[in-house]
Amino acid sequence: ALGNAISATGGGEEELSRMVVNLQQIKNVGKASALDIKQFAYAGIDVYGLLADYTGKTREEVTDLEISYEDLTGALKFASQEGGKYFNAMEKQSKTFNGQLSNLKDNNAIVLISDDRANPYANINKIFTGYDKFINLFATDTIVFAEPKYDSSEKLFVKIENELAKYGCNVIDIPKNYSILQHASKEDLMLMIKLVNPTYYMPVKGDYRYMVGNANVASSLGISNENIILKQNGDIVNIDDKVLQDKFEHFNVDDIFIDGKSSDDIGDLVIKDREVLAENGIVLISATVSKKEKVLLVGPEIVTRGFIYVKDSKEMIEEIKKICEKVINDNITPKYVDYNLIRSQIREELGKYLYEETECKPMIIAVVQEV
Repeated sequence: ALGNAISATGGGEEELSRMVVNLQQIKNVGKASALDIKQFAYAGIDVYGLLADYTGKTREEVTDLEISYEDLTGALKFASQEGGKYFNAMEKQSKTFNGQLSNLKDNNAIVLISDDRANPYANINKIFTGYDKFINLFATDTIVFAEPKYDSSEKLFVKIENELAKYGCNVIDIPKNYSILQHASKEDLMLMIKLVNPTYYMPVKGDYRYMVGNANVASSLGISNENIILKQNGDIVNIDDKVLQDKFEHFNVDDIFIDGKSSDDIGDLVIKDREVLAENGIVLISATVSKKEKVLLVGPEIVTRGFIYVKDSKEMIEEIKKICEKVINDNITPKYVDYNLIRSQIREELGKYLYEETECKPMIIAVVQEV
């Protein structure tokens, strides 16, 4: 009866254990105190309401009564009968998500945790850092990693093991030679082919050498070589009225790089620019030329990102300014200034100098404006 009451109010194993102790104290004393009634109220159980339904009296009348252990247990049993407010509450809660998680702290509870290959150990990391709202680790827990650690994630796995050791948990990991392969074996493919018995067989995933091996398995089971289709990205397969019409058509396909919310390919040039920025950084040169007098007014100013630390490379910055200033002045005439030529020569001369000094090829952007 008490279990149904706790379940009906959304409580779990912890609340039930606390109220069992409270009920035992009432039994020992023989009656419920005001503090005992408050404990039930904190758990969401309205003792006065239950007694009013059980005795047929009003709530005001029940409030003035001395509540015995027998009265309280009788009211709980009455509410748990068919038609009562707590009827069948434990069974109903067991079918909910919270009900299924109510026994997490039991000694024999088993929790299965999964992650994807792109973000390994994310959920177990959330648990031992205290960000999981359902699961807490205890020194008596045993953690079994059913998947072996891979070379790419070994460093992260060792960090996880260290953190779990701090909790005192028993950690068991499975060696690689005992792991289950994630790919179908030859026997698996043979069983699938026998069950499906296809007219045409077309391996579609994996390196080409694996697709050839897959095709050889199908051939060994009696599928005609003419009915085994081996294609690469861009090859077109035509099947007309259940008959293969291999016209060896093809269209060009390449990898598509998705950037942000755009579904369009961002292009090879953008990718190349990002690679240059990531590997060598950027040097930005800005200068201002007088439109009327055809003289250099401001600059050149030098800004670098991801290339050199300016405060430690003042001599190089001064040399960059001299090179840029010389290029600008050499291309200024009293009647005409070729800004395109200035920008291209700055990139060319400055690129040579920077490579000689640093053996790096940063992206160079020259901005020369006229005022």
